[in-house]
Amino acid sequence: MKKNVYDIAILGSGLSSLTAILKILETNPKLKICVISSNKNSSKECLSESSINYLKKNHTKIAKNISKKQVDNLLLKSSKRYKTSFIQTFNFGGFGSFWGGGLFPIHRKSKNFKEIYEFILKNFNVININKKNNKKKLTIRNNLFEIIEYDPKFIFNNFHKAGTKYIIDPGKEIRSLSEKFKFRVYGNTFLENFIFNKDNYIFTLSSSKNKKIYAKNIIIGLGVLNSPLFLKNSKFIDNENIEISEHKLYRIPFINLKALFNNYFFKQTDNNFFEKYRKFISLKESFLLKVIRRYLFIGIYFFPNQFFMRIPILNKLCNKKIIGFSQIYLGNEYRTSTLIISLSKNKFKQKIISKPRLNLFEIFNIIIFLFSKSLIPLPFKYSLKFGSSYHFYGSLKNKNIDFDKINITNNIEVIDSSTISSIGAEPSSFLLIKNSYLRTKKILKNFE
Repeated sequence: MKKNVYDIAILGSGLSSLTAILKILETNPKLKICVISSNKNSSKECLSESSINYLKKNHTKIAKNISKKQVDNLLLKSSKRYKTSFIQTFNFGGFGSFWGGGLFPIHRKSKNFKEIYEFILKNFNVININKKNNKKKLTIRNNLFEIIEYDPKFIFNNFHKAGTKYIIDPGKEIRSLSEKFKFRVYGNTFLENFIFNKDNYIFTLSSSKNKKIYAKNIIIGLGVLNSPLFLKNSKFIDNENIEISEHKLYRIPFINLKALFNNYFFKQTDNNFFEKYRKFISLKESFLLKVIRRYLFIGIYFFPNQFFMRIPILNKLCNKKIIGFSQIYLGNEYRTSTLIISLSKNKFKQKIISKPRLNLFEIFNIIIFLFSKSLIPLPFKYSLKFGSSYHFYGSLKNKNIDFDKINITNNIEVIDSSTISSIGAEPSSFLLIKNSYLRTKKILKNFE
């Protein structure tokens, strides 16, 4: 037996990994755990000027908040070639470092809902950023059309104390937890593969720096592309290609007539709870729209103050919420937005195999809904490329590969979105937490 063997090694540092850590600490804090994840300057190649420009154009927020060596250059070049927006980063904290987590637990009658939601409220700092002050929420139902309003709730920092509230950064939360509970974080470690010894039931994890880490159980949260890659390099799967799905996203800019009249005719200002968090949250209102069979999530967004400082007139209009935008996520009742990607490290060939679209009746209902909110759509390229939503899922849970069927040991789980088979229409943070929570519970049964 190796001297330094962890009970559980958690691979990855995003929201799924943070959830797993919180569940382990809540259930059995005496377990010896570690977290292994990449961090800054992990990419082997520097981005070219054309790749940097492509990054800035398609991923503005990431480009502003990340070292260029934290971007997977090979995948970025592939996405540029195949005209998608699929991206992967190597920063500690993952995509959650840029957007945090919006909490939309819409399907409250689903199995385990109460248990998981109580876990979230206990372990995460959940804030409703659009308190209605007992104002009745919009609800309309008929045979062809249904719309329900939901308060946008977001997860804020809980363990990382920065003197103020900010939308959660999973990486910072994990580091703060490691200091409090004294578990090891390997913060700049690229894992190549693992070997499972059936004689002593120990995993040997090998990194790019020839470092060996030993664990009795491993929880993988490396992301929708890196988790399959890691399993393939470890000869756990042999698929040459994988299917990755995402939320199909439409974005519609609009003029807010109500704000226009309030600001320039009645001189009223919108001084509500939303303004307090506007510098890092753009979503003000959220609705679930059902047209015949398909669900659509509609979010009403406003830009942070001083977002367009180089364009004074536009900056002023956005500051006053006269100009904003709506984002529409399509549910997967009919079909999903899906691409096939090669796991070859040299090329990452991509091919879109399914591309859902809004139908005319849905478009008509969306326009009527926006008009009812005094929002006038502006001309724009509404349909966005694959990858624009960042809500990826299903690479290990589809018709070509099912992780739960090929997994022959109860000592390994993949907790990220690659093992989620469907995400509906709403933003996926709640489902990410749910998936990680339930799969971590399976690992913890090994210690009962």
